[in-house]
Amino acid sequence: MLVKGSQTIIHEKKLQLQLFQQRIGSGSRAFMADKTEDLLRVTGRGRHIIQKTIGDHRIRILRLGEQLKNSSRNLPDRKKVELLHAYGRLKQHVSLFLEHEKKRLVHHAKLKSYAEPEQILKLGFSVSRYKGKALKDIAGLKMGEIIETELNTGKIRSEITDLEKKLYIRKTKEETS
Repeated sequence: MLVKGSQTIIHEKKLQLQLFQQRIGSGSRAFMADKTEDLLRVTGRGRHIIQKTIGDHRIRILRLGEQLKNSSRNLPDRKKVELLHAYGRLKQHVSLFLEHEKKRLVHHAKLKSYAEPEQILKLGFSVSRYKGKALKDIAGLKMGEIIETELNTGKIRSEITDLEKKLYIRKTKEETS
């Protein structure tokens, strides 16, 4: 009797542990999906701003270079040489600046590729959706409704049979020390 009771308790605790593991996993996947969406939005916006800024600077520098060339025609030879040297240095600085910005864009593109949903799914994460939208919390979900979970190799449709809301307890500095 005691052994059977102990086995029942152990079995129930194993089931509870499995449930907690599933909830932790789905919570971290939802968090990753949310942060991925944020990163994609920010990197796309940043890339656009950088490309526009580079284009604007390039046009402005070309205009200044042409102005320097044109204005140097009416100057003494010594001043022409100085202006040509200044123009050469300006072109070199612009080239270095543009090269630096290209490297930054490549770096941001690489970071963005790490945040691509396909890459995240390959790492073992999944995205659960309800009515086509990524789930971030359980608000609005009801028992018996169907959700879809996307994995690296396919999709799973599941019926909601249990909903349990997490309670977040904020610790003070004294409690964490």
